[in-house]
Amino acid sequence: MRTTSFLIFFGTVLLIYFSINFLIYSRGLQAFSLSPAWRKSYITAFWLIVSCFIIGEILEHTHSSLASEWIYRIGAFWLAFMLYFSGRLYLLVKVESFTFTSVSPTPLRPTPLITNVLICFKLSIEKEVTIKVSTDS
Repeated sequence: MRTTSFLIFFGTVLLIYFSINFLIYSRGLQAFSLSPAWRKSYITAFWLIVSCFIIGEILEHTHSSLASEWIYRIGAFWLAFMLYFSGRLYLLVKVESFTFTSVSPTPLRPTPLITNVLICFKLSIEKEVTIKVSTDS
């Protein structure tokens, strides 16, 4: 039973890890218009860096050395980068759920500072936020 629970947990974590990386990979291919030679280099480098954390973790436990430590560190930096930007992407998607209204009939377009403040506010109170701006000058 304990082994089954571990395998389910580990499989779920790996599925999420590789799914997020696949999303980053596919968006990266769309963002860069690369020649076929650079495209192959991008694919190889991307998946090598993605797998560094897992390979480094295994090597650190089986054959601890300076090389395995550096492989682990590269993978750990990638993991931190991936988690940070995935979290930022999630928060940016959450902006769509805000309701922006103003005195004028046109809706407001939030600036990045306003967006970040509103996200923190919404996540802290977990209610729908409506902003009314007066145009008194």
